[in-house]
Amino acid sequence: MPKLLLIVEGDGDVVAIPTLARRVLGEFYGIYDWNFETHRRKDMAHLVANDGANFKRYLQAALHEEMPILWTIDCDDGCAVRNGCILSSYAQQIGVFQPMAFSFWVREYEAIFLYDPDTVKSKLGIQPQELAGDLSQRRGVKELISSLMPRGKKYKERIDQPALTANINLELPKANYRSFQHFEKALHWLTQQRVPALYPLRGC
Repeated sequence: MPKLLLIVEGDGDVVAIPTLARRVLGEFYGIYDWNFETHRRKDMAHLVANDGANFKRYLQAALHEEMPILWTIDCDDGCAVRNGCILSSYAQQIGVFQPMAFSFWVREYEAIFLYDPDTVKSKLGIQPQELAGDLSQRRGVKELISSLMPRGKKYKERIDQPALTANINLELPKANYRSFQHFEKALHWLTQQRVPALYPLRGC
């Protein structure tokens, strides 16, 4: 079976992102034969420190896996296009030896859950109307969810992130959340790409 390397940021991502990738490929493209490996790295600020030294070191390790690579990390307060252009430039300095793409979550991965408040309610006991607003620009989503959970409970990244990822209605972020739309397209592109290349980014 073909394999794809997912490079992620947080503890919960290690399980949640492969779960999301399997669901996206299966539900939207009828593709079920891909397996996923994960490398857990750190945030954008860490990756670009010292002229990208950390990113370049992690990329060299990733290339040893000899499979397509999808970096998918939080955008935080940065610009997703600019971040992608920066990392693409660093990758080109090392060399593009596998199909590779970058996907950033504006402002963080957990924003995807806000597009399906009914599932969040059923799993965590939060009232849907409490998750309204400009969802794509929310910061501190984990903290927000924790603050709205029943007394004595809080959002647990390693448990709740994979569980919500496995249950949300993906049609909702597909229709409304640009970060998800980009993730979906980049992931599918990687499964179809047969020669080393970087996923094309507008604005670079």
